[in-house]
Amino acid sequence: MAKETDSNPEPKRARSAYSFFVAENRPIVAESNKDLKSTEIFKKVAELWKLSESDEGKRAKFVKMAEKDKDRYAKEEAKWKAAGGVRKKKEKKEKKEKKEK
Repeated sequence: MAKETDSNPEPKRARSAYSFFVAENRPIVAESNKDLKSTEIFKKVAELWKLSESDEGKRAKFVKMAEKDKDRYAKEEAKWKAAGGVRKKKEKKEKKEKKEK
């Protein structure tokens, strides 16, 4: 059966500056290091992010992108709430019963 879609879906959350950084730099790192596994590629990207900490000029682009996306999310969320959008509560998982020894 096809999954029913919500007529008023909740907007996607805003992305972080790191998320934009990874989206742009992961393909570059993967292309130049074809022998690495995906986990190792992400480690290299994380190292690049950490190195860019001292150079705010490199991060500024991604911070601006994140701020712009945060504004987009705020607008979409307001529009969604005005249209009657309500967040669904997450169901709590039942605690596993302790096994008696």
